Amino acid sequence: MADDISWDRRRSHATPQNGQQAVLAVDIIAVMDALKIEQAILAGCDWGARTANILAALWPERCKALVSVSGYLIGSREINTRPATRTPTPVLRAQL
Repeated sequence: MADDISWDRRRSHATPQNGQQAVLAVDIIAVMDALKIEQAILAGCDWGARTANILAALWPERCKALVSVSGYLIGSREINTRPATRTPTPVLRAQL
């Protein structure tokens, strides 16, 4: 990840690196905060798309628009363990 934007002393190896998309989304929020960017148009491809999706889902007020190309879906492991129903369950409705 040496060519990626680094934040929180990652290049100094003082902070452990983590490739989870949620962690990368937190890093993007930190960069936006540092640059005083209230909202951004987010775009990503593959892992970047999932990171952008997570950022838009967790911080919708920071996302002006989203372009997501060939990304992984954000899913609920809890809901995926249940049988499918014709109508959304209350938990699923709350997540929509």
